[in-house]
Amino acid sequence: MISRQKVVAGAAVLGTAAAVAFGFSGGSADEGNTYTIQSSYAFDATNPYYIAGYADNVVIATVVDVVETQEDQSQTLYAVQVQQSLKGGARGQVVVGQLGYVDGSDRHILDDQPMLQEGHTYLLAITIENSEVHTVLGGPEAVIDLNSIDRETLVRRWTQVVANQQYPPGVPRR
Repeated sequence: MISRQKVVAGAAVLGTAAAVAFGFSGGSADEGNTYTIQSSYAFDATNPYYIAGYADNVVIATVVDVVETQEDQSQTLYAVQVQQSLKGGARGQVVVGQLGYVDGSDRHILDDQPMLQEGHTYLLAITIENSEVHTVLGGPEAVIDLNSIDRETLVRRWTQVVANQQYPPGVPRR
Protein backbone atom coordinates (compact mmCIF):
# COMPACT_ATOMS: atom_id res chain seq x y z
CA MET A 1 0.00 0.00 0.00
CA ILE A 2 1.32 3.41 -0.95
CA SER A 3 1.42 5.96 1.86
CA ARG A 4 1.40 9.68 1.10
CA GLN A 5 1.33 12.66 3.48
CA LYS A 6 1.41 16.27 2.48
CA VAL A 7 0.93 19.29 4.73
CA VAL A 8 -0.39 22.51 3.29
CA ALA A 9 -0.45 25.68 5.39
CA GLY A 10 -2.17 28.94 4.77
CA ALA A 11 -5.61 27.84 3.62
CA ALA A 12 -8.10 30.31 5.03
CA VAL A 13 -10.68 28.27 6.90
CA LEU A 14 -13.14 30.29 8.91
CA GLY A 15 -10.88 33.29 8.45
CA THR A 16 -7.92 31.73 10.22
CA ALA A 17 -4.79 30.09 8.91
CA ALA A 18 -5.28 26.35 9.21
CA ALA A 19 -2.93 23.47 8.80
CA VAL A 20 -4.39 21.06 6.29
CA ALA A 21 -3.13 17.49 6.16
CA PHE A 22 -3.73 15.21 3.19
CA GLY A 23 -3.98 11.53 4.04
CA PHE A 24 -4.19 8.64 1.59
CA SER A 25 -7.45 6.78 2.00
CA GLY A 26 -7.46 4.16 -0.70
CA GLY A 27 -8.61 3.40 -4.21
CA SER A 28 -6.93 1.76 -7.17
CA ALA A 29 -5.11 3.55 -9.97
CA ASP A 30 -8.10 2.92 -12.25
CA GLU A 31 -10.69 4.53 -9.99
CA GLY A 32 -8.45 7.21 -8.54
CA ASN A 33 -7.60 7.99 -4.95
CA THR A 34 -9.31 10.03 -2.30
CA TYR A 35 -7.17 12.28 -0.14
CA THR A 36 -8.80 13.69 2.98
CA ILE A 37 -8.21 17.29 4.00
CA GLN A 38 -8.32 17.14 7.77
CA SER A 39 -9.62 20.43 9.06
CA SER A 40 -8.75 22.41 12.14
CA TYR A 41 -10.94 25.33 13.21
CA ALA A 42 -10.62 28.31 15.54
CA PHE A 43 -14.06 27.56 17.00
CA ASP A 44 -16.66 24.80 17.20
CA ALA A 45 -17.64 24.42 13.54
CA THR A 46 -20.42 22.00 14.48
CA ASN A 47 -22.30 24.82 16.26
CA PRO A 48 -24.71 26.39 13.74
CA TYR A 49 -25.09 29.55 15.86
CA TYR A 50 -21.32 30.19 15.62
CA ILE A 51 -21.35 29.41 11.89
CA ALA A 52 -24.19 31.91 11.34
CA GLY A 53 -22.48 34.48 13.57
CA TYR A 54 -19.19 34.25 11.68
CA ALA A 55 -20.71 34.08 8.17
CA ASP A 56 -21.34 37.22 6.13
CA ASN A 57 -24.10 35.40 4.22
CA VAL A 58 -26.26 32.35 4.79
CA VAL A 59 -28.02 31.43 1.55
CA ILE A 60 -29.96 28.76 -0.25
CA ALA A 61 -28.17 28.37 -3.59
CA THR A 62 -27.91 25.98 -6.52
CA VAL A 63 -24.53 25.09 -8.01
CA VAL A 64 -24.59 26.16 -11.66
CA ASP A 65 -21.04 25.35 -12.78
CA VAL A 66 -17.47 24.62 -11.74
CA VAL A 67 -15.61 27.83 -12.55
CA GLU A 68 -12.04 26.84 -11.76
CA THR A 69 -9.94 24.37 -9.81
CA GLN A 70 -7.13 26.06 -7.88
CA GLU A 71 -4.84 23.22 -6.81
CA ASP A 72 -2.27 25.67 -5.41
CA GLN A 73 -4.92 26.92 -2.97
CA SER A 74 -6.54 23.47 -2.51
CA GLN A 75 -9.93 24.80 -3.55
CA THR A 76 -12.57 24.72 -6.25
CA LEU A 77 -14.50 27.80 -7.38
CA TYR A 78 -18.19 27.33 -8.18
CA ALA A 79 -20.81 29.60 -9.72
CA VAL A 80 -23.95 29.39 -7.59
CA GLN A 81 -27.37 30.93 -8.10
CA VAL A 82 -28.72 32.36 -4.85
CA GLN A 83 -32.40 31.47 -4.48
CA GLN A 84 -32.93 32.79 -0.98
CA SER A 85 -30.85 34.82 1.44
CA LEU A 86 -31.28 34.13 5.16
CA LYS A 87 -28.46 36.49 6.14
CA GLY A 88 -26.45 39.07 4.22
CA GLY A 89 -26.78 40.70 0.84
CA ALA A 90 -25.76 37.92 -1.57
CA ARG A 91 -28.13 37.93 -4.54
CA GLY A 92 -28.15 36.51 -8.06
CA GLN A 93 -25.17 34.51 -9.23
CA VAL A 94 -22.03 34.56 -7.09
CA VAL A 95 -18.74 32.67 -7.15
CA VAL A 96 -17.86 30.67 -4.04
CA GLY A 97 -14.63 28.90 -3.18
CA GLN A 98 -14.67 25.63 -1.25
CA LEU A 99 -11.66 23.72 0.08
CA GLY A 100 -11.25 20.54 -1.92
CA TYR A 101 -10.69 19.73 -5.58
CA VAL A 102 -10.50 16.97 -8.16
CA ASP A 103 -7.16 16.37 -9.89
CA GLY A 104 -7.73 13.96 -12.77
CA SER A 105 -9.21 10.91 -11.06
CA ASP A 106 -7.94 11.88 -7.59
CA ARG A 107 -10.22 13.68 -5.14
CA HIS A 108 -9.00 15.94 -2.33
CA ILE A 109 -11.95 16.48 0.02
CA LEU A 110 -12.64 17.94 3.48
CA ASP A 111 -13.08 15.33 6.18
CA ASP A 112 -16.27 16.94 7.51
CA GLN A 113 -17.95 18.52 4.48
CA PRO A 114 -19.14 17.20 1.11
CA MET A 115 -17.85 18.79 -2.09
CA LEU A 116 -20.44 20.84 -3.92
CA GLN A 117 -22.04 19.18 -6.95
CA GLU A 118 -23.45 20.82 -10.05
CA GLY A 119 -27.24 20.90 -10.02
CA HIS A 120 -27.54 20.42 -6.26
CA THR A 121 -29.11 23.02 -4.00
CA TYR A 122 -27.46 23.78 -0.67
CA LEU A 123 -27.65 25.91 2.40
CA LEU A 124 -24.27 27.68 2.33
CA ALA A 125 -22.63 29.76 5.04
CA ILE A 126 -20.11 32.01 3.29
CA THR A 127 -17.76 34.87 3.99
CA ILE A 128 -16.93 37.69 1.63
CA GLU A 129 -13.22 37.51 0.82
CA ASN A 130 -13.33 40.04 -2.00
CA SER A 131 -15.89 41.47 -4.38
CA GLU A 132 -15.56 38.55 -6.79
CA VAL A 133 -15.23 35.42 -4.65
CA HIS A 134 -16.97 34.31 -1.46
CA THR A 135 -15.56 31.49 0.68
CA VAL A 136 -17.60 28.59 2.03
CA LEU A 137 -16.95 28.20 5.75
CA GLY A 138 -15.59 24.90 6.97
CA GLY A 139 -17.46 22.38 9.07
CA PRO A 140 -20.50 20.18 8.60
CA GLU A 141 -23.05 22.95 9.31
CA ALA A 142 -21.74 25.32 6.61
CA VAL A 143 -22.81 23.12 3.66
CA ILE A 144 -26.10 21.24 3.83
CA ASP A 145 -27.35 19.47 0.70
CA LEU A 146 -31.06 20.19 0.27
CA ASN A 147 -31.42 17.32 -2.19
CA SER A 148 -31.43 14.96 0.81
CA ILE A 149 -33.42 16.99 3.38
CA ASP A 150 -36.74 18.83 3.62
CA ARG A 151 -36.10 22.40 2.47
CA GLU A 152 -38.96 24.00 4.43
CA THR A 153 -37.80 22.47 7.71
CA LEU A 154 -34.20 23.51 7.06
CA VAL A 155 -35.12 27.09 6.16
CA ARG A 156 -37.30 27.37 9.27
CA ARG A 157 -34.46 26.03 11.46
CA TRP A 158 -31.82 28.31 9.93
CA THR A 159 -34.07 31.37 10.11
CA GLN A 160 -34.13 30.74 13.86
CA VAL A 161 -30.37 30.09 13.94
CA VAL A 162 -29.64 33.38 12.13
CA ALA A 163 -31.99 35.26 14.47
CA ASN A 164 -30.07 33.87 17.47
CA GLN A 165 -26.57 33.79 15.95
CA GLN A 166 -23.51 34.20 18.16
CA TYR A 167 -20.09 35.39 17.13
CA PRO A 168 -17.71 32.61 18.20
CA PRO A 169 -16.02 33.37 21.53
CA GLY A 170 -12.27 33.86 21.44
CA VAL A 171 -12.19 34.60 17.71
CA PRO A 172 -10.97 38.09 16.74
CA ARG A 173 -13.57 40.18 14.91
CA ARG A 174 -12.97 40.56 11.19
